[in-house]
Amino acid sequence: MSLVSPLNTAFTGTNSINANSILDFFLDGWVETETGEIVGEIATDKTWTALNQPVSGWTEGAGEEKPVSLLGLPKPESFQRSFEGNAYLLNYPNYLWHQSLWLIGGVAFAVIYASLLGLWLGYGNRWWENLFAGSAILSPSTLFLVAIGLLKHRFAEAEVGLLFAQSNSNYVILFGFTAIIVLTLVFIRVNRKISKLPLSFISFSLGLVVCVSFSLAWGGNVFLVFSLAIVAAIITYIFVWMQRREQSPILVLQDKFNFLQQKWTIWGEWIFLILIVSLGFGLRVYNLGFMDLDSDENTSLDATRGILRTGAPIATSGIWYTRGPFYHYLLALWLRLVGDSIVNARFLSVIFGTATLFLVYVFARKVTGKAWIALLVIAVLAIDPWQLWYSRFIRFYQLLQFLTILSFWSFFKGFIDKSGRYYQYIFFIALTLSLLTQEISLTIVPCFLIGFIYFYRTFSLFNEWQIVLSSVMVLLIYIYDLGFASIKLLTPLPALSKATASYLRLHFSDVTELFAQFMISGDRNHIIYSLFFIVGVIYFVTQQNKKIVFLFCCVFINILLVTVLAYNSAARYAYHIYPVYILLSIYSIICIVEKLSKVIKSFLYNFFPIKAIFRICLISVIICNIQPGRVLASYKEAISRKNSMIYEYIQTHKQAEDIVISSLSSPAPISLVKLDYFLLPSLKKENFDATYWKDGKLIDRWGGGEVVNSIDKLNQILEKSHHVWIHVDDVRHSRVTAELRQYLQTLGQPVFETFGGRLRLWQPEDGLPKRIPNQGKDLGAY
Repeated sequence: MSLVSPLNTAFTGTNSINANSILDFFLDGWVETETGEIVGEIATDKTWTALNQPVSGWTEGAGEEKPVSLLGLPKPESFQRSFEGNAYLLNYPNYLWHQSLWLIGGVAFAVIYASLLGLWLGYGNRWWENLFAGSAILSPSTLFLVAIGLLKHRFAEAEVGLLFAQSNSNYVILFGFTAIIVLTLVFIRVNRKISKLPLSFISFSLGLVVCVSFSLAWGGNVFLVFSLAIVAAIITYIFVWMQRREQSPILVLQDKFNFLQQKWTIWGEWIFLILIVSLGFGLRVYNLGFMDLDSDENTSLDATRGILRTGAPIATSGIWYTRGPFYHYLLALWLRLVGDSIVNARFLSVIFGTATLFLVYVFARKVTGKAWIALLVIAVLAIDPWQLWYSRFIRFYQLLQFLTILSFWSFFKGFIDKSGRYYQYIFFIALTLSLLTQEISLTIVPCFLIGFIYFYRTFSLFNEWQIVLSSVMVLLIYIYDLGFASIKLLTPLPALSKATASYLRLHFSDVTELFAQFMISGDRNHIIYSLFFIVGVIYFVTQQNKKIVFLFCCVFINILLVTVLAYNSAARYAYHIYPVYILLSIYSIICIVEKLSKVIKSFLYNFFPIKAIFRICLISVIICNIQPGRVLASYKEAISRKNSMIYEYIQTHKQAEDIVISSLSSPAPISLVKLDYFLLPSLKKENFDATYWKDGKLIDRWGGGEVVNSIDKLNQILEKSHHVWIHVDDVRHSRVTAELRQYLQTLGQPVFETFGGRLRLWQPEDGLPKRIPNQGKDLGAY
């Protein structure tokens, strides 16, 4: 089956598939006999209606002008003729041959066209001079096509990618391409006063292409073509009139820009900084309580409330949570001061998320030496979806990111620039706190060690004993933290949990998994950044910029160490290094653009400000990549499951003797609901610390519910209970055994449903669903 009609087309005739349908499908296939012999092919059109009606679209074979009959249900195990996507792509030699011809032909046409354009302008006597002159005029429009190509790849698996799948989008791209060429030629005509480039030719040739292509993009509206032609004529007349008065509008704008640039002071820099940081703070604090708590948020908040109750991070289940002690005790102090609530707990991350923007600005200005680049970096981070998510998250990731950037900044000041012992002390304090915030941040220590050995060449063991003493103190504090964690940590030694070994150990499984998660991300959001990042590595190595190369090495080393040490790989474990990654990506492409602009400018005869055009294209690609509309929509659209509403409903309606069963127990302690039983998901590595053996029972680490992993054990609970609340989480529930999952879906009656979760209530009068009896009385593996 192939989708060949436009996505925005809906047939309204009587022969259409569905008059209210948005998508229309055409069926292409073949006709088989009962023995499997192919006797004809099917190539239908939009008149395809139903299987029991004649199909006029059959073009050849035994089925022409005959009704379709169903021979039998399909058997996937015997159906061998299945294709995903375009089946022509399977013929790689033929496909690559035709694509190569199109590419070679396109390049040849572009070279010939650019040479002829340069010859027509008369800028050189040699063919390569004409080629460079023509390429100069086409370079802005070529950059536009490059940007479109990047965004197509970026949105390949996103909803926005459907825009590029429509045939009309090609006309829109053609419109943009030709419009940029028109503007380029107008600029050259006005700014360079070229008599060989009449405006009448521009309006008649390329202007006509612009109008026609834009008209085709909107369905061939003649009135639209006529209107655009009038607008183009008015704009052309204005340019001619102002040129005759020797008042080029472009020159006027350029003079104003130069005037503003001369008036730029430190106050202007601070104004932009305040505006960007304020925007970042607003996006982080707005509607802070809208999203439901994540499992990790429930874990941290429950441990923090344990600190408020007892002074120790003890969860409701009685399990100690000693991970990230600095953050959790800091959060406990914050809640003691401002009050215990979910919004207040998230607000602490908002504070550090906003402070990180200011700190990244200071560090970026230190590294790049340019204020506008630093402002661009924090502007990206201010609206970055990943940054916004963890800046509104009750977890230690945002605090760790702040401390990591503080460590980098103080390391540059104290050990590379050697600005004083004061910065060295700041570095050791920040590094120690980061290690106590998340233990896996140990992966950043080798990066600083390598930087210290390379840049701090004047080190003397006896004269600079302060550095030695500070390093020893950092190691002792971290060793003590690990020693305490080996006794009380959530991931203890074997026989205390279902994990048979520590999940922080050397291994070489899935060595590319974390790189793919970090450099691409779930929705390909980082693809463009990664392209800039990788190209930047090559550029700065060739430029022998040692400080920038050191930062690149820090990113690679940190991701590699997290990959081979953390058995449960997740992109969030590299979140603390993310601002450095964004800084290097943006700084790399800016440096490369400025380098290319200097090289190209010598061949462009100063036709137009190529550097400004490059920067505009760069900023446009970055903004489109972030999708600001999608970011703003997340403040009013649910993007995470709302299980807290279910637990609040249970808390309101349950009686004291009622039983609560759930496959997601983390919201229970936060909602003050006692969890009695925990539906054990399948034993996957992401659940390595979900259950613990305590007091002769296997319990979950959040609510302390006893594990249930079989139907027989569930029936034993039902036999001695009168009211059983069954919480079904759509994600966690899918991880239990298929038999138990099917059994729970028909147990009791549905009473409440939210986004991503459902609640059922079982009473004895509901009875038990029918099922195949298990004669072995399987009570589970425990």
